[in-house]
Amino acid sequence: MELLLANDWSTELEGELQNSNPTLTHETVIYALKKLDKNPDKAWGFFNWACERNGFKPSSPLYSIMLRILVNKDSMKNFWITLRKMKEQGFYIDEETYLTISARFKKEKMRSDVVAFKHFFDRMVNENAMDSVVKNVATVISEKDWSNEVEEELGGMGILLTDNFVIGVLKELRNYPLKALQFFIGLYSFAEHLSKRQPDLDLVSRVANKFAATGNSLSKAVYDGIHRSLTSAGEFDEAAKIMKVMKDAGYEPDNITYSQLVFGLCKARRLEEACEVLDEMEAHGCIPDTKTWTILIQGHCSAAEIDKAFMCFAKMMEKNCNADADLLDVLINAFLSQKRIDGAYTLLVEMVNKASLRPWQATYKLLIEKLLEERKLEEALNLLRLMKQHNHPPFPEPFVLYISKFGTVADVADFFKALSVKENPSTSAYLHVFQSFFKEGRHSEAKDLLYKCPHRIRKHPKICELFGSAKSVETTA
Repeated sequence: MELLLANDWSTELEGELQNSNPTLTHETVIYALKKLDKNPDKAWGFFNWACERNGFKPSSPLYSIMLRILVNKDSMKNFWITLRKMKEQGFYIDEETYLTISARFKKEKMRSDVVAFKHFFDRMVNENAMDSVVKNVATVISEKDWSNEVEEELGGMGILLTDNFVIGVLKELRNYPLKALQFFIGLYSFAEHLSKRQPDLDLVSRVANKFAATGNSLSKAVYDGIHRSLTSAGEFDEAAKIMKVMKDAGYEPDNITYSQLVFGLCKARRLEEACEVLDEMEAHGCIPDTKTWTILIQGHCSAAEIDKAFMCFAKMMEKNCNADADLLDVLINAFLSQKRIDGAYTLLVEMVNKASLRPWQATYKLLIEKLLEERKLEEALNLLRLMKQHNHPPFPEPFVLYISKFGTVADVADFFKALSVKENPSTSAYLHVFQSFFKEGRHSEAKDLLYKCPHRIRKHPKICELFGSAKSVETTA
């Protein structure tokens, strides 16, 4: 900046800048341009010099700043040259920049430039045919959290994912930074969804090529992204080539890389080959982790090869690889898909007691509901106790429904004991059970329970009111 501010733009200044060997990031160039905003000629010289340097690529924000600097009667030639270059390189003028520049033209009474610039902007918007779509997409994203449902909604909006489109959406979401981040982290999976077919390999290629074109070497994460797309699409020969290129670049395949291959093979129902991948991993010194085993076992379950899935699980345990809550959920669902509820229950209890595993709340809830459907109240209550031990929120609803239809007063006592490990049940818990008994027409069971309740429950106004209403109904009947 000292060199730029102290000297007019010249060949000598270019030489001095070159010798100073500055690191030109986008942030550096933006900073310099803002410092030079009162000197269009110097800013123009610096901008062109920066863009001609190897490894530096301009961006839409850079062009927008440059255009604003050049809105001056003495630099209009450079303004239109810059605008043309911007369009040729596929960058987009956002509405804010357009309005700012138009206002400057009007202030300077440059009527012909106002008209020409408006014509240029309108034509660009029409060519991109995305202005209204950008706003609609931004509205959807700003009003909802990113999810499969959001992707479904966006998928029906006729979106063509281009650089300018993404920039436009991000600008619209500038007041919603977390929403913008969700849209940006979810962009690749969104693009895959839009393709309505196998993952968009052309998109992957464009992303990788653009990244490499900026002078960057591809990272392990980028290689994994390409490899993931190829394996998911069943392009295993191409995936093998990418693995070789990755190795040559100094990145050894790890559990992430191999897991992607296992997932792709399972998806293609090539289960034996998927199993062989784990042997190959070990041969290359990469020990399969729980995630890799889970993908393999899930693949067998999805293919309805449940027995083979459990063989894989047994092999995993033999190799001293510990299961986690994700894998347990997969196995529980596999048991339930075959109506093997006792097996699912036994497995969960053993994994908790012997492996100190903490199942997901959703796993507990699903298995409890299935047990109660089979009239296995004792087992379901045991899971309720385990849920409490693992600090999961209570799950009383299915128990109340079951007991009100099929249970006894003794069952209610067992339920309350399992529900409240350290405290007596709340009044609302009793009220819920009483109301369910009445709803099922089991008034005598409700009265029996009332007689066994603590004094504070029997005398509670809501309980008294409930039984008073019930007595009135019985008398009328």
